[in-house]
Amino acid sequence: MQPARCRPTRPGRALRPAVAVLAVGLMALVTAAACSGADADPPATEGDPTEPLLEPDTEREADEGPSTLRWAIGEPDAIVPPLARDPDGHRVVDALFDGLIALDDEGRPEPLVADSWRSDEQALAWTFFLDRNARFHDGTPVTSEDVRTSWQAGIRDGEQPPHLGDVIGYDEFARGETDSLEGLSTPNRWTVQVLLDRPRADFPALLAHPALAPVPADRWEHEPEAFARDPLGNGAFELAEPWSPGEFLRLRAADAALLGDGPTELVFRVTDPVTGYVAFQQGRVDVATVPRSALGDALDVFGELSPNGSGSGVTRTAGLEVYALGMNVMTEPFDDVRARRALSFAVDRERIAEIGFEGHADLARGVASREIPTAQSSACPSCVHAPESAERLFDQADLEDLTLWIDRDGGHEPIAEQLADDLAAVGVNLEVRTLEFPDFLTAIEDGTATLFRSGWQAEHPLLSDALIPMLHSRNADGAVATGNPGRYRDEEIDELLDDAMAALDPEERAELFGRAERLALGRDMAFVPLVAPLQRLVVGERVAGGFDPGPDGRVDLRELSLQP
Repeated sequence: MQPARCRPTRPGRALRPAVAVLAVGLMALVTAAACSGADADPPATEGDPTEPLLEPDTEREADEGPSTLRWAIGEPDAIVPPLARDPDGHRVVDALFDGLIALDDEGRPEPLVADSWRSDEQALAWTFFLDRNARFHDGTPVTSEDVRTSWQAGIRDGEQPPHLGDVIGYDEFARGETDSLEGLSTPNRWTVQVLLDRPRADFPALLAHPALAPVPADRWEHEPEAFARDPLGNGAFELAEPWSPGEFLRLRAADAALLGDGPTELVFRVTDPVTGYVAFQQGRVDVATVPRSALGDALDVFGELSPNGSGSGVTRTAGLEVYALGMNVMTEPFDDVRARRALSFAVDRERIAEIGFEGHADLARGVASREIPTAQSSACPSCVHAPESAERLFDQADLEDLTLWIDRDGGHEPIAEQLADDLAAVGVNLEVRTLEFPDFLTAIEDGTATLFRSGWQAEHPLLSDALIPMLHSRNADGAVATGNPGRYRDEEIDELLDDAMAALDPEERAELFGRAERLALGRDMAFVPLVAPLQRLVVGERVAGGFDPGPDGRVDLRELSLQP
């Protein structure tokens, strides 16, 4: 049995996961042209992001005080857990709602609304015991029925990614064939029981996702539309006025005494990235996303954010995305591991980072970004630029010509050109074929594209979110939606991954995942990781400390402090 855990008086920073680009299992192949690592920013209303506008915008302004944190975000798709699916929506939800679980800086589950939990020895049956003192902002208790209502609404009404896809009866409930989720039960007001159809030892960590926070069942069931605009939450902040899409969101501290020197008011200004960055330059917001085209300028002017999260600067926090090259390992020429390894040796990742990401990216050395706790830092010995080794292996594989498939309008062309130069330097000609996005997916799935741009973005900061979809044979049907378009399969790795998913000891689980990843990349070169893009948040001088973004840029506001 997993030991029960006591509730800390002050939870650590909640490591919350980034929303997947395409929801497929518990991670996503980064295939949407506008959402990939090399994407372009949405068009601005007007203006150059490196040249501040002289006049303020004409949108309705929010009255702000010295304890107000002003954050420029995009338009949220929703601000309640079952419906929110994008990073900006999750950022608002994270302020308004607390989930059952938080994750500390090491990715370990910590109590939040659930003050303890346990599992059976197979990691198939989980029981969560709720804190009986947990309250919504109107004083009503948070009960197991509120948890069940939120989880089921997210599946049925919100079309959430399958966070709970391993729960028994998930598929039937999602298809509308049953009235309730079979593996989810509430034996009393303070207990939530979950039965899984396969072992999931890291299941508690999934519950840190903001989409799984509880909502008051009565409000949701009787007035869902009103609740979506004026939600009743249980988090550090509450909505000060109903949300009007297209305008700012004003939140006030639910209990200012718990926030110390932090903000007592939070204003999310809804705008596009360019206008938001201009507002930051004008001093009208404290946090903004830097447009990719302005990243070099922002680093020159503001520098990098200090390790303690104080003062102005651009964050160096990694996200959960990895940009890569995929290969169909079942067909020539990439059924030969020498060809796969030669390709990896040929690529100059530093140039890819500069050309595609303005240098604001880590060089990828594994399946998962460094933001995921226990991620391997050197799982891929062949993920280095070694032209001589590449040329020798290409000669052994008798390979002189390759074709790379990319999708149009995703910003991939400059990277493809660099790849062509890298391969030309080792005697291989690279032809680049550019398709519209639907045709690009079809070419991968029907096997026409044997070498293609790829990538993935985990839903949760967990190794399982990257390794299972990309490496397990059950996903090796070539379909983009299953996460393993290269059709890689290996029985030894399947066994290691299955054992890891059943290992309740976190150290044992990390060791098993590590062995699987080292075999898949070090021995088999199942795909070619290139870079892991970093976040592009810029923070102003009013922030005194504690700005420590999680993987998708959300911050534990309880740890934040502002200048007086």
